Amino acid sequence: MPLRDFDHDGLAELVATANGRGRLHILPGTTAGPPGTGSVLLSGQYLGLGARPYLGAALAG
Repeated sequence: MPLRDFDHDGLAELVATANGRGRLHILPGTTAGPPGTGSVLLSGQYLGLGARPYLGAALAG
């Protein structure tokens, strides 16, 4: 997956999807690239979308 600036702060975040599990892991951008800590985990349930096993699949493109 390419790096993208999802929060428009000038630094690219890394979003890893767990397709079939309905999870997105977002690692924040830094000047040195995404760190190994400080990630955010989002799921369909957390976002109020119910079960979405392929949440984030569209981000892969």
